[in-house]
Amino acid sequence: MSINTNINNLLIKNYLIGDLYFNALGNTDYSSYALNFNIKNNNNVILESEGTVIAINEKPNFDIDLSLNNFNISFIEKIGERSLENINSSLSGRINLWGSTDNIQHNGELLLDNTSFKIPYLNIDYTIEKESIISLYNQNIQLNNISILHPETNTSGLLNGIVSHSDFKNWNIDLDFVSDRIYILNKLINDNELYYGKAFLKGEISLTGPTNQVSIDIDGATERGTFITIPRNQNLSVENYSFIQFIDFNKYSQNFLNSKSLLKSKVQELSPFVLNCFRHDPLISKILKRP
Repeated sequence: MSINTNINNLLIKNYLIGDLYFNALGNTDYSSYALNFNIKNNNNVILESEGTVIAINEKPNFDIDLSLNNFNISFIEKIGERSLENINSSLSGRINLWGSTDNIQHNGELLLDNTSFKIPYLNIDYTIEKESIISLYNQNIQLNNISILHPETNTSGLLNGIVSHSDFKNWNIDLDFVSDRIYILNKLINDNELYYGKAFLKGEISLTGPTNQVSIDIDGATERGTFITIPRNQNLSVENYSFIQFIDFNKYSQNFLNSKSLLKSKVQELSPFVLNCFRHDPLISKILKRP
């Protein structure tokens, strides 16, 4: 059995990928098939592949080598409901995909280029340094010293850790980010927001858990340029806000350590903050500002 076909203007989620050319040669007696295909975009081969598929049971096994050349993955769009979105990147490198259809494994290295993404919770767009390399093994994606940049503020940091998945579903992250100064918050004034303003951080950020419920732990100090406003009415003090907890940093309470809040932070240095109050009709706003 042999198959030769092509699909012009292949789309994924309304993103134009290119023209797909597919060939397969099979031995039906042994349920074994040899595959090769490639995708061209503007006459440039952006993906080449060859391998085998053995379908002797209900869960076919495969072993396929992929070669990518500036393959655009903008069609991913987002990871998690509120974790990452506006994902753009061109990938180059070689990957081997193998295993059964319900237990996909991968090995190889990929080079990232023109990579950017947005973290909605922070309302900030970041970029990744050109020609950064990520490693793939089993169902893990390893990041080693990936430089994350915010060009508008000329701030950056290094990212290390693992992103894992189960058959490209149920994504989990275990990442550590370290910076001398990084733009970390850009909340706009909104009636539904508990706080707004801008923040810069020096220190370490750990992100762990499933991508639809990421736990963010911060151990660091606020940096120059930080300006956070907490709107409140005249009858409430800052302690009345449930998302603010005052603790002894040298002795965490067990309740705090066990809390499931999205953001837990240990800010070691707030001074020299200037604390101001001003009338913001009809609210009084509490300002934390660092020059």
